Amino acid sequence: MEDVVIETKKEGKENPVIVVIKGYLDSATSYKLVEVVDGLLNEGFVKIIFNMGELEYLSSAGISVVSESFERLKEKQGALKLTNVSQRVLKVLDLCGVAKLLDIHAEVDTAYKSFENIVKKQESFPAEIKCPACEFKAVIESQDIYKCPKCGIIFYIDEKLKIELLEKEKTGGAVSKMDMWIKADISYITPIRRMVGAIALREGFFEDSVHEIELALDESITNIIEHGYNFDATKSIGINIATESDKLIISITDKGKSFDMQKLPENSFFSSKGPYRGRGQHIIKNTMDAVSYAPISGVENKLILTKIKKDSDKKGEAYIKVV
Repeated sequence: MEDVVIETKKEGKENPVIVVIKGYLDSATSYKLVEVVDGLLNEGFVKIIFNMGELEYLSSAGISVVSESFERLKEKQGALKLTNVSQRVLKVLDLCGVAKLLDIHAEVDTAYKSFENIVKKQESFPAEIKCPACEFKAVIESQDIYKCPKCGIIFYIDEKLKIELLEKEKTGGAVSKMDMWIKADISYITPIRRMVGAIALREGFFEDSVHEIELALDESITNIIEHGYNFDATKSIGINIATESDKLIISITDKGKSFDMQKLPENSFFSSKGPYRGRGQHIIKNTMDAVSYAPISGVENKLILTKIKKDSDKKGEAYIKVV
């Protein structure tokens, strides 16, 4: 059986750790890389370089570990860099749409030097930010989407402390309807997902339903960014959140390439013929109670997701999560 050999080279916690990956990284061996990353995070290392110069094989299981490691380090204000990636491995990453999301360098030296920018970004937080509408001041800890507790304005703060105004709540304080436009950037997905989850909680949905809402929203935005806009972050996505009786309705608008999820063959991603496809659409259909999709005037696309409260949502009190 093909195996994987993983070696780590440490030079103090302030410097990046080089993780050399050799051999085969697949469903049988990828857990070893998870263990290595877990160990480094537990030791306080948040700057890691995966040297893949001797990696011969990478499966989807290995890609999942690499992607998850990338996100975990990002959440801890660190970063993951890939280097010496062979054309064979790069092709697999590209086929899965992951290559564009990762930070890939030709050599270890260039990857090592690129961490200088990460240090500068870390030094900008925490920071005191003034609301762009009412001048309320508060200290923030990280790049995220925030709501002013005084006036209700919703705005996004990027890694350079630049403020981007989204939209104000429409119902005088009660979170029952909200409109916003966000950039078609992967970095927006987590804060948007959390914000919509918080709205669902406040509207009385329990955690299982909230998780399904967040999952469907995540898959929808990801599909637009990847397939509709081809990762063009200059484009934008409109999101409207509304409540109606016992329903939460999410309308998502984009101007990218149209795709009718209703035309996707049932369970097409289980097919053994050709590449897997349709996972995201399958998740959306099976987590929401109603899904509709239609182009508007041949220019815009609108996806409407509806979630109805279950009996379990209507009993007891929901957890409250602050955006």
